[in-house]
Amino acid sequence: MFPAALRAQVAGRVLLVGDAVAVDIESAVTAGWDSLLVLISSSASHSARLAMGEIRRVGLLRSARDDRSGNEGSAGDALPGEGVGWMTSAATPADADADDAAALGGRIRELRKRAGLTLDSVADAAQISASLLSRVERGAAQPSLPTLRTIARALGVPIAALFEGEDRSTANEYDVAGQRLVVRHADRRRLKVPDSRIQYELMVPDLEGAVEVSWATIPPGGGATRPSSHPGEEVVIALAGHVAVVVDDQEFVLAPGDTIRFDRGRPHRLHNPRAEVAELLIVVAPPSR
Repeated sequence: MFPAALRAQVAGRVLLVGDAVAVDIESAVTAGWDSLLVLISSSASHSARLAMGEIRRVGLLRSARDDRSGNEGSAGDALPGEGVGWMTSAATPADADADDAAALGGRIRELRKRAGLTLDSVADAAQISASLLSRVERGAAQPSLPTLRTIARALGVPIAALFEGEDRSTANEYDVAGQRLVVRHADRRRLKVPDSRIQYELMVPDLEGAVEVSWATIPPGGGATRPSSHPGEEVVIALAGHVAVVVDDQEFVLAPGDTIRFDRGRPHRLHNPRAEVAELLIVVAPPSR
């Protein structure tokens, strides 16, 4: 089926698959595996590591544990041949999401330890389980934005404290009174929410003023699945692509240049219904704290 030298490497937690070999693997074999190392050609230099979830998503592998009907993968689930564009990179969206979740969890853990707080005390204040908070800190759970807000409040910090990035401002961004007024593009602090994959970039120095302004990007198919509500007012301005804003149960799709304003107390959520990345500007008053 494929060279003996490659077959010998199957003993580990990855499987090497040769050209155009059908993926027909029983769930008992794949249980606990992290990924498949798919060889696009007979040379190991042409390979791509795919997370198991990604493989299932593109239909290369169907295991009994994911197929409720009990059907296992068949020889019809053939591996594409050499030159397939989506397999040319070793990095996958799942890998990037896992890295983002781990980085966010690390910041939360650092803030908790710096404050001298226990998992149980923060979890109680945030009204979530200690096990969930532990998974968030380890990057093993994908918290929503509302959950991150409650965790930030439990830690006694503004949600801006969870944004990634250091203060690299210089004297050129401050007025004569010592107040920072300018945020350079390269100095924006970023927060990628794991469960929605929305990335927010804070465009104001902090959340101490009357208005919060963020640049947001939503990948195709990304966005919040559950609505949230908070005090204040929100304005969303579509800059590129399309963004769907659901207020109560009514959906409004914005094209570039379109704007929507709504009471944040009404249940709402954002998502990207199209195949291209959506970019938008979000203005909130008062700021999220």
